[in-house]
Amino acid sequence: MNKVISVINVLGILWKIAIVTGKQCVKSNHCACVFDDGSGTIDLSPIGHKDGTAVFVDRPSSTDAYWYSYNPCGTFYEAACVNVAICQYDAANYIFQVCQYDPVKYVFQDIGVPDKVSFNYNGLYVVAQYQSQDGFRNTFVTLVCDQRKTQPALDVIGGTTGTDYYMTLTTVAACPVPSPQPSPEQEGGGLSTGSILLIIFFVLLFVYLAVGVTFNKVWRDFRGIEVIPNSEFWATLPGLVRDGCALSLATVCRKRSVYVSM
Repeated sequence: MNKVISVINVLGILWKIAIVTGKQCVKSNHCACVFDDGSGTIDLSPIGHKDGTAVFVDRPSSTDAYWYSYNPCGTFYEAACVNVAICQYDAANYIFQVCQYDPVKYVFQDIGVPDKVSFNYNGLYVVAQYQSQDGFRNTFVTLVCDQRKTQPALDVIGGTTGTDYYMTLTTVAACPVPSPQPSPEQEGGGLSTGSILLIIFFVLLFVYLAVGVTFNKVWRDFRGIEVIPNSEFWATLPGLVRDGCALSLATVCRKRSVYVSM
């Protein structure tokens, strides 16, 4: 009972942390979720069986008398559990139930299907929440990242109520994988900021010249080079640039000579 209370208290603390952080792992499919801050993707597909069997079969719980089977990605079959992700097995009542009508109906119970999974980040870990097909039961699987766990490990806590169950899955697959950065070709050859600024500059220059020339020619009846707007300024601009460069060069040389003399 103390273990159950501790689990509930820990989950409550983690839920408060999640409210503070605001970060979430958005479901992309029943095997993966993507962090909304761009920090990466958690994908369980590498450790899931695709042949209708479970990765973890009949694992005992640390808090109740039931055994549990779990396939992190994909469905499996176990007696009355059909197309499930998690199945609960009542081993203690199996012998009694075989004498009853429909013996496996209550011995094996669906407590989570892949189609009804959601991912929630609690501030420390991503928790995969599976719901049974009938919607009455929930299983919460805490995904713990461990780069050394190439072979996944499952710790079954079991049921804290009649409808909620808890597990901890430790695996390298729970570690966020950074999303690949698309190349410029993959992005459709988008323009850089410099290119956009150059385009804006030349467009404005064209508009300035077109409007200025038209105004000077039509309204002011100018001819020749005078039709260029502010022609006096443009005529003196090369000389101003030359004088500016000469002044800058002289200043640099003077500072250098002073530095050498010191």
